[in-house]
Amino acid sequence: MAVFTAYIFQGANTAQNVLEKLENLDEDYLWIDDVAVVSKKKNGRLHIHSTWAQDNMGASGFGWGAFTGALLGLIASPASALAGAALGGSLWGLFGLTMDEILDDPKLDEFGKKLQNNTSALVLVTDEKNANSYEVAMEPYEGEIVKINIDDKDVALIKEKIQQTNK
Repeated sequence: MAVFTAYIFQGANTAQNVLEKLENLDEDYLWIDDVAVVSKKKNGRLHIHSTWAQDNMGASGFGWGAFTGALLGLIASPASALAGAALGGSLWGLFGLTMDEILDDPKLDEFGKKLQNNTSALVLVTDEKNANSYEVAMEPYEGEIVKINIDDKDVALIKEKIQQTNK
């Protein structure tokens, strides 16, 4: 099972600032390179910085950054500013996933609704062990948490689609 964990903050730059603080700690967080930063500016423009395009999935196994990026594509419809401006189109279309293959979880909708103007979020999708480490590291920063368990069947399907795209 994988875990989608998002921490939502007030301020469009807060999540990036928190990530920079985490990167400057002496801790060696295995998950830190797979965290995505989502920010929504005061004017409503949404931006995602994800490691999904930088993961080397073919040679070294499956990259959780790619998975995180793919799931963040769920909050963007093809008509949204996010899809057009930040990603150049829906990640689900890029990965060849059809509408009936997309995860249907109300908590994912909740996450999208909580991204109001002038907010930001740190998002990580990973295994349970790293998710627990992420939660412990994030406690001092007091973000609002949205957590979703993703079953192994959905993980396998999305992983397969991402790897097919990466070939």
